[in-house]
Amino acid sequence: EKAAAEEEEKLAAEKAAAAGEEESQAAAEEEESQEAKTAAAAEEEELTDENAVAEQAPAENEGSVEEEGLVAKEEEVVIAEEEEKQATEQVAAAEEEERLAAEQLAAEEERLAAEKATAEGEERMAAQQPALAEEEKGLAAEQAAVAEEEERLAAEQAAAEEEERLAAEQVTAEEEERLPVEQAAAAEEERLAAEQAAAAEDGRLAAEQAVAAAEEEKLAAEQAAAAEEEEKLAAEQAADEEEGRLAAEQAAATEEGEKLATEQAAAVEEEKKLAAEKAAAAEEEERLAAEQATAVEETLVAEKAAAEE
Repeated sequence: EKAAAEEEEKLAAEKAAAAGEEESQAAAEEEESQEAKTAAAAEEEELTDENAVAEQAPAENEGSVEEEGLVAKEEEVVIAEEEEKQATEQVAAAEEEERLAAEQLAAEEERLAAEKATAEGEERMAAQQPALAEEEKGLAAEQAAVAEEEERLAAEQAAAEEEERLAAEQVTAEEEERLPVEQAAAAEEERLAAEQAAAAEDGRLAAEQAVAAAEEEKLAAEQAAAAEEEEKLAAEQAADEEEGRLAAEQAAATEEGEKLATEQAAAVEEEKKLAAEKAAAAEEEERLAAEQATAVEETLVAEKAAAEE
């Protein structure tokens, strides 16, 4: 239909152009005719004036025969020139008429060709009407199929959106059920980690205490050995012949006693150090427990906020 409408508009435009061309040609012919008439009238007036002058000249110059002859000759020359001019103009007018006739014939042929083209276009359009009708039917069928396909796609999209929504709701429900379990498991893991850290710290302190006890036992053994050595030295001092040696041994025992006293003082310092470390370990356990409790609380708050979101 659109193509047919465009063809009709094109034919109408061609008809209008042909009509405009004919009007322009008619106006041009009318203008040329008026110009020819005006030129002929001017020529007639000029001839009339010349004839009047020719008629007046003999009357004014009756006294001079020679002058009359000259005037007659001049008039003959003028008349001959005028006749030649008129003949030339007639030839030009004939040529102009032939040209106008040729232009009119060409315009008529163009008009007939345009009318023939218009008729052929109308016949072609009439022949195309059944094909256009069939094409319109095909387009209508395609549009109906497209509409059905769009409806089917819309239904599938709605079903897919519903499935996505249900899946999202199911995931949310599973997440809500899983969060308390995960939170409890995380709390249990943190508690076990804290207990393991505390047990490790207790083991380290017990090991340090065992080392300290072994050191004390070693010192006690050394003290017992020193006491035995002193008794031995005392027994040796009782002997006269061993007095010198006993004196030396006493000096050595004295030095050993000083050494033992120094070691005992060092053992006391070590015990104090162990006690301080144990107290620091207890404080560290309390601090770690507080940090773990804070971390657990922050984790629970964050997971709760995430679950609410």
